[in-house]
Amino acid sequence: MQREQKLQIVLIVAGLACFVVAAVLLHAFKGKFGQESARSAALPVLEDTIDVAPAPEKEPAPEKTVWVVYVTGEVKSPGVYELPAGSRVHHALAAAGGFAPFADEEAVNLAAMLGDGAHVRFPKRGDPAQAEAPQQRPPRAQQNPEEIRPIDLNRCTPAELEAIPGVGPKTAQVIVQFREKNGAFGRVEDLLLVSGIGPKKFDVIKDYVVVLP
Repeated sequence: MQREQKLQIVLIVAGLACFVVAAVLLHAFKGKFGQESARSAALPVLEDTIDVAPAPEKEPAPEKTVWVVYVTGEVKSPGVYELPAGSRVHHALAAAGGFAPFADEEAVNLAAMLGDGAHVRFPKRGDPAQAEAPQQRPPRAQQNPEEIRPIDLNRCTPAELEAIPGVGPKTAQVIVQFREKNGAFGRVEDLLLVSGIGPKKFDVIKDYVVVLP
């Protein structure tokens, strides 16, 4: 009987010892747990501090409202002029004071649209650098033979070709493109190989062109 009482006392003492040890450990670590909790609460939330606002879109460049054009040739006041965007050639002519006395008033299309940085040159009458309009050239039968100067198919420009009766801008361009693609013309009859030139048109053109070596 005494042995059982002693065993119970030992178990009670051991239990009390475990309880005391647990209490001491809990008290020792309680401060650390609080510090960790406080430290975690003090850390900033990075996601909340990131600026996720979209970058402002770039505004499109404003369209030019003024064009600067250069006017030369047979006008009263050649020079550089500022004109409203969308102006045409006749506006540039008016800004330059109009035609000079010897200007070829039909050489330039006054209704053509200008552009920023355009150069408009008004030639004088008889200027060899400017091709005659087809309707202004008299038929071959009415020309003095000494005034007939056929152009070389291998060196002529589209403007020179347009001076030939029956040759418009499109045909002149096709002839030059054919030459650039296939090489120099060997003879005048090679024009029949050009798209859009048939026997009837060739009969009109042939007297105005030559093939020089």
